[in-house]
Amino acid sequence: MSDPTEDIKSFFSTTKALKSKGKDFFQLHKQITDYKKTNKQRSEKLNESIIKFVQFSCDLASNPEYSSIWQSLVDITSDIVNSYGALHSGTDPQTFDVFFKPLLQ
Repeated sequence: MSDPTEDIKSFFSTTKALKSKGKDFFQLHKQITDYKKTNKQRSEKLNESIIKFVQFSCDLASNPEYSSIWQSLVDITSDIVNSYGALHSGTDPQTFDVFFKPLLQ
């Protein structure tokens, strides 16, 4: 199975027009994943970025132009939501998912 991040990177590097979209996507992605191994208090500062990232990812996933990377977008977004969900809800990662699952369908 290929790495979803690499799939998305190679997709966004195909044309100049896609590069700026990809840059926005990976800028948000980097900001969030730089904090990935962090504690709840620090992760709360990223709430807005995570919501922006999920919305951006969902916008891309719902656009037929990006259908070839749909699964990769969902995989990356789910990973981020689940990672931070576990931090925010302690032992129950499902709590956080309730807010974002509908966006990922």
